Amino acid sequence: MAGGGSEIEEINLNSRQESVLYWIFDCDQKNERDQKNKYLQGRKDNTPASEWRWLIYDRRMAQRHAEHELKRALRHARLVDPGLGSTFKALHERGLILVEHADWDCFGNRDVRIQITRKGRTLIRKLFPDYKPSE
Repeated sequence: MAGGGSEIEEINLNSRQESVLYWIFDCDQKNERDQKNKYLQGRKDNTPASEWRWLIYDRRMAQRHAEHELKRALRHARLVDPGLGSTFKALHERGLILVEHADWDCFGNRDVRIQITRKGRTLIRKLFPDYKPSE
């Protein structure tokens, strides 16, 4: 990764942005662990990481009651509030996450999906060198 180290050195996050990125990374690592376990169990999945790394943050359907893993983790960390969209935007503008709003469905709802980038994973590993996935 040519030049990636110095680019990471120049990124300054406030504590909230750092916390949100940490929990996105944690959910991403759980997905990665699940993919590895599937493979080890002989259930080969040829889905590319660029697809399975997407995390559903919110499914905007009134009839849905279950929260997805990322939103649950952020809520548990007391990070879900009206300012979270601005935090996602700041992380996206720094190239640390991708944010996708899925197409509208027939009910007028759409999913919000988040994916941590390679740059985001590199930064979190630098900030938290002793990271261990949560259970």
